[in-house]
Amino acid sequence: MYEESENWPNSIPLTRQGAIDSINAGFGIVHHVGHGYRNTMSIGEGTLSNADADALVNGPRNSVVFAINCSSASIDFNSIGERFVKNPNGGSIAYIGTSRLAFVTASRLYQDAWFAEVWDDSTRQIGLATDMARAALIPGSDFDGPNRWNLMATTLLGDPEVDLYTNAVIPMSVSHPATVALGTTPLTVTVTPADPRWPGRRSRAQGR
Repeated sequence: MYEESENWPNSIPLTRQGAIDSINAGFGIVHHVGHGYRNTMSIGEGTLSNADADALVNGPRNSVVFAINCSSASIDFNSIGERFVKNPNGGSIAYIGTSRLAFVTASRLYQDAWFAEVWDDSTRQIGLATDMARAALIPGSDFDGPNRWNLMATTLLGDPEVDLYTNAVIPMSVSHPATVALGTTPLTVTVTPADPRWPGRRSRAQGR
């Protein structure tokens, strides 16, 4: 969704109500790029406010919000990022943003690194993905500039050990021996998704 959707073929116009409807639909990641403040996020012709964050009803399909805007994750104020996370009926399980200004060039670098980490199979926890992405800002942060500012200002509101999923979570079927003699090694366990469209994965665990 873009404010100037005419410049982005096949995109949807960004409107305040459209953004609220989309969040309430339960998208896994909500990515906001635009102006912001402690209690607002600019959306097309209007803004989202703390009250809007409180009124979201997308639970239990809570999103992860990645925000490139100024101040929306100000930990020393009643910020809109905090209200996203504390909404009992929806909102987000985590909010990544800045406590003060967000410089565009450094934010773009951080954004690209974060999404690369999220879609890397070895990076599952949101805290790990966020910290690894912050490492992209280290070059050039030895002086007072955009990289240092964003490195210091970006923050994660939420549990850093929460696992991220980049595909639908589906039930799993586990096949293993009914009994195992003490000391048996290796022990073979077969894990298969309940949905046959997904290929099964076999894992091996050492018996203890």
